[in-house]
Amino acid sequence: MAHLNVVGFRPYAIELVNFLEKEMFGAIGGYKKHNEMERPLKIEYIKTIKGNPLFAIIKYDVLKDWKIYGEVKTDEERELLYKNCFTSDEADYEPSIFLKS
Repeated sequence: MAHLNVVGFRPYAIELVNFLEKEMFGAIGGYKKHNEMERPLKIEYIKTIKGNPLFAIIKYDVLKDWKIYGEVKTDEERELLYKNCFTSDEADYEPSIFLKS
């Protein structure tokens, strides 16, 4: 996902994160709803989510880490995205020695 952001395919990274959220939680925004649920989780919900083939991913809360590569809505999220995907070192933007003539 970071690679998609770095090489200029940010719209695809956003769509990938949205797709994964839909697959894991049933809808965009499902992750937030999941986190806001009263704990302990109701048994019906646990049965539903355990039936999801992606339960192992849900269990380890990896979408939390993936969400930063998706759509950002706050300055904090934008800062985290840039920290993970882009560099502030100007030397990284110089042409590769392999591409110099």
